[in-house]
Amino acid sequence: MSWRLPSEAANNYLTCCKLAATNENYFNVFKTMPGYRHVLEHISEEEGQQYYDLIDLDIKEEVKKNDTFGSPDLYEYPCGKISPTTLRYVKNTCDIVRKFGTSFDSIVEIGGGYGGLCVTSSNYINFDSYLILDQEEPNQLTTKYVSNWDLPHQSCRLDELRLEDGHKFDLCISNYAFSECDRETQTEYLYRIVGRARNLYFVYNTFTENIQLQEFLDRVSDRYDVEYEDDHEGASPQVIYAKEK
Repeated sequence: MSWRLPSEAANNYLTCCKLAATNENYFNVFKTMPGYRHVLEHISEEEGQQYYDLIDLDIKEEVKKNDTFGSPDLYEYPCGKISPTTLRYVKNTCDIVRKFGTSFDSIVEIGGGYGGLCVTSSNYINFDSYLILDQEEPNQLTTKYVSNWDLPHQSCRLDELRLEDGHKFDLCISNYAFSECDRETQTEYLYRIVGRARNLYFVYNTFTENIQLQEFLDRVSDRYDVEYEDDHEGASPQVIYAKEK
């Protein structure tokens, strides 16, 4: 399983995840580590403001707990000091609530980072299970990170996952990760995970050699009613909402 990131950057990111998962000193600062910030925690103060302007939920104080681990960059917004990444997760949650509601039996997220969307969304939505599929090192970090909340969370690799015939997910999420995988990995996710979901919420980047946005829409449109929109002003990523017909 792999994604379209230069090998040196990918290795640095995975090393940061491993260090943060196994060493408390690194865990306390992992959101500042250059090798980690190449992939996550690199949203600017200005982009954070764009996300803030799109949020139509109250930003609860509990949300800011996401910023008490890893030493992220904090900026002053109308809701107080908060990281741009946490604001993005709140914006993602707003999208989900607006299109799919607030109650889910089971959620699966493709590429969950450190579990930030899982913990942030839990302040606004209810779920009985939240499964994150990622590589080994990010999964180790996610397990450590999410353990600071009392949530029904599990992390594993796709090749470790065993599902019963007919198993369904209420919601499948991918916050960039699916669109950044190589084509082989994307195809496996489509076959094993996406096809089991009643609803899809994908934030989609595009690269030249994987499944492009239009091809993805073509693949899912027979089964789902699909809408999509810009993630935020001036951004190329697209937000895809799909509901099973």
